[in-house]
Amino acid sequence: MSALHYIVQVEDRRNAQLTGSAGGTYRSPAHSLEHAHELVAVLLDFPGFPIQGEGPWRRAVPGGERVVSLVLADRLFDPGG
Repeated sequence: MSALHYIVQVEDRRNAQLTGSAGGTYRSPAHSLEHAHELVAVLLDFPGFPIQGEGPWRRAVPGGERVVSLVLADRLFDPGG
């Protein structure tokens, strides 16, 4: 049985009137849980911080917030569907 892989999802939600941009989204390639947690820590500006779970985690950014979560890769890509 293969190890589970996770997609890191990021959404920057910003006030467009303040920043000139409504934000954006990002989805990483699939990672092992350990590597996904390391990426989450970097995206939250806490490299090396022990991240646990699947989130979501929130962090203030200028003009809004960043929301980071993990999704099991199999939930997004169903090879039989």
